[in-house]
Amino acid sequence: MGLEHARILARLDEDRYLARCSCRGGIYHLVWGPATYRLTPQGLLALRQALDRVLALGDGGVVWLGPAGLRFSRAEGEELRALLALDLKAPTLQDSSPRFAN
Repeated sequence: MGLEHARILARLDEDRYLARCSCRGGIYHLVWGPATYRLTPQGLLALRQALDRVLALGDGGVVWLGPAGLRFSRAEGEELRALLALDLKAPTLQDSSPRFAN
């Protein structure tokens, strides 16, 4: 599935980028290798917070996005953090679990 309907916000390379479309009020599409994660603004914020917590431990790790795990080395985690370093309007966060968009 292509993301022709989405606007690229940030790109690391051809296989790792963040896009946003207007579907369901503005869904973020995190393309990371062979996987595409669809996140609400709240889910994207929660992903950023979870990534910061994992990287604070000093090594790589995994962040769970619902039933799917996003595993990364320390270097990949730093690249992902750079990709997600957008000036987003911070939504009110009900919990710290990233959410998939349905």
